[in-house]
Amino acid sequence: MHSARKCYGRMGLISRVSNGITSYNVVRITKTSDNGVLSCNFEILSSEKREWRIVKPENDTFNAEFDMRSSVLYKGNLHWICNKMTTLLAYDPFKNECRFISIPSEVYHMKGKNAILGVSRDNLCYFEMNRISINECKLPGWKMWVMKDYEKGEWSLDHEEKERKIEGISVICNVLSGYSPIIPVSFHPWNEEIVYFWYEGYFFTYNVKKGWFEDDFVSFSSQSIVLMWEMFPLLMPLCPSRLPKPKWDGKIGNIVNK
Repeated sequence: MHSARKCYGRMGLISRVSNGITSYNVVRITKTSDNGVLSCNFEILSSEKREWRIVKPENDTFNAEFDMRSSVLYKGNLHWICNKMTTLLAYDPFKNECRFISIPSEVYHMKGKNAILGVSRDNLCYFEMNRISINECKLPGWKMWVMKDYEKGEWSLDHEEKERKIEGISVICNVLSGYSPIIPVSFHPWNEEIVYFWYEGYFFTYNVKKGWFEDDFVSFSSQSIVLMWEMFPLLMPLCPSRLPKPKWDGKIGNIVNK
């Protein structure tokens, strides 16, 4: 079951459970032309119908520019960053409703080149850096917003850090001594004080409250640049697991090891 159209990052997956039954929708954003006027529609594959169908939103018709970033699921809606990081498109495929939400007005003039949108502790978060690369051993400044009122589209600037000099003799300081791009790639799913970064083949854990990196970091096998739209946070479900029954030798407290 494949769509005939290529949409790159303009897609998303959303599921819900009703009366013990899980259903899902795969959503793609497609562009059509009507008398020379471009507009966006939704192409949906549902678990019930199992075939692609084109859906026009009931409450809006629109045309927007999208990049390669994947969608973000929040409050039952899929969200895409569009129009050069100035707007979020929110869409509910079950109700066929969509609306636009503004990006925080105090963002840097980077047009989202080094920014991420994600969910942490049930909060919609937006993190942006003021520059792409480390320059003269200085870490770029950054800002982090949290959505405070989803219905009104109101953001709160919860954390901010100015440009910081990289100094010291730690392993992290030695690794961060180059001029390569340093890229935020994901939020921690349960700790909104943690943002993960990629830099020269390493993944770093950054604490926004401390304003610096944690001591642990992970080497990545590829030296190619890892972009935020190539990262897909995967949470393993906490499913109950059946444990094997121990075999007793007849004596209290003794287990037969095999």
